[in-house]
Amino acid sequence: GPAVIIIPIGLAILASEFAWAQRTLRRGSLFVTRVRRHRWWPWNR
Repeated sequence: GPAVIIIPIGLAILASEFAWAQRTLRRGSLFVTRVRRHRWWPWNR
């Protein structure tokens, strides 16, 4: 749903002020990179 777009945008805004938001955003970005690299999509199973 739309949360896939809204949550990262909100975290990006919060990351300018809070270290925890920056860490969470970085972890999410690394997760997406790993998923893309391995081409593992849960909805394809």
